[in-house]
Amino acid sequence: MDISTNMDTGSVASRCSVRLIHEVVSTFGAQQKDLVRDVGFDGLLHFPSLKQINLRFSAWLMSRVDEPSQSIHICDGTVIHFTKEDIAKVFGIPGAGRCIVIAVAKRGLSDASITAVPGQINLSHLRSIKAAQAVLVRERDALMTSTEQDEFKAAFVLFVMSSLFAPCGKHDRVSDDYMHAIVDPSNIRSYDWADFVLRRLLAAVSKLKADLSSNVKTPYIYGCSLFLQVLPCIYMFFCSMYWQLIH
Repeated sequence: MDISTNMDTGSVASRCSVRLIHEVVSTFGAQQKDLVRDVGFDGLLHFPSLKQINLRFSAWLMSRVDEPSQSIHICDGTVIHFTKEDIAKVFGIPGAGRCIVIAVAKRGLSDASITAVPGQINLSHLRSIKAAQAVLVRERDALMTSTEQDEFKAAFVLFVMSSLFAPCGKHDRVSDDYMHAIVDPSNIRSYDWADFVLRRLLAAVSKLKADLSSNVKTPYIYGCSLFLQVLPCIYMFFCSMYWQLIH
């Protein structure tokens, strides 16, 4: 294992917007919160009021990750291992079920938009973060219909995936990689979202390291780097608790 200690994190960028998560979720009423719970993402209902994350710190942490062992290697020799279960617990999202990463050719928008199968919805109007956000903050004078509820569930998952867990490289765009797991809102919670977030994070780590090594002027962070910032805090907390128990 060779983890460079001389990587220049310099200027980095990301489409991640943690500020938006809290701003949108804080507007939810009882019905919207119940729909979030229905899809298994209820941990996001307690998302803190974060204005932004330190991208340089994220880049440094990502440069300290060893992908094969799924661990962060800190300068003092501390090694913190992490799994999809940690991601599920930190963010309160589904961490078991069907794998989202499918070993078939990517399906395009036309495939994800087909509504011929009972229970599926058309996602063609939710191809941007702003479109998904508009559905979530829409003012409603009455209880949502079943169709509106399905649209809300799909929009919420698209929104948090694009704004936090797996930001896309293109401005205001969502990824096709998980559309097949959203097109039937009743089955969203049956997928292993934590596994997908972990896979995307590890892939982002590899790409960032390559970009930094190649002196890319402004490398992008595509994965959920916030998780890596939270993980050491959790590690130190449990170390402190253990120390108190044995003394």
